[in-house]
Amino acid sequence: MSFTINELQPEAIELLRRHNVLISLFQGLVAEEATEEIIIEPAELDQLLQAWYGQQSREDAIEVVRRRLGWNEAVLNWQVQRPEKLRRLAKQQFTAKAEAHFLKRKGQLDQVLYSLVRVKESELARELYLQLSAGETNFGELAEKYSDGPERLTKGLIGPKPIAAAHPQLAERLRTARDGEVIPPFEIAGWWLVVRRDQFEPAEFNEAIEEQMSQELLQEWIQAEAERRLATDLG
Repeated sequence: MSFTINELQPEAIELLRRHNVLISLFQGLVAEEATEEIIIEPAELDQLLQAWYGQQSREDAIEVVRRRLGWNEAVLNWQVQRPEKLRRLAKQQFTAKAEAHFLKRKGQLDQVLYSLVRVKESELARELYLQLSAGETNFGELAEKYSDGPERLTKGLIGPKPIAAAHPQLAERLRTARDGEVIPPFEIAGWWLVVRRDQFEPAEFNEAIEEQMSQELLQEWIQAEAERRLATDLG
């Protein structure tokens, strides 16, 4: 299947442009064309459909997507197969490049578990730090009593989460600290933070990460190819 934007009426093009879905359309078309030759056998499709139906009956599931999304059964079957086809395409085309991509991304994939108290006053932050360092109290108690952020609800505990998701200044300190170390108070955006690194988990290249990296590379290729084609078609 090959498609160009010129096959659409000008009114349709303008409507897609106005709602900012032109690029999404081309991403979908690129993905569909790239997976055309990947075959999902009937027995595999049945398994995918059963997983998608969940506790619903087949008839109820089809009626729900017909009413909410306008899908018929053929479109439902196509949608259910699509993620598996993309997974297989990623494995076929990008597994060989997955480890190199992982090495570029490793710093963003490392996970960290840490405890945090944030307050507005530097003097209070210093006092809390001294109490923690002396073992006079614990993070859970201090977070519940003093912290002004959402970490109060988790007794100061945050994560595990990608270290790259933290503020750059916080991420830098977490990366260089030791597990169990209470970091001296520091200021970020008007807040004074007292932080303890609880556990640092460096990302490792394994089967799950290999698949994740392959999927990322596939999505990057789809995005680039869609942008190239859209630019070509729009002249």
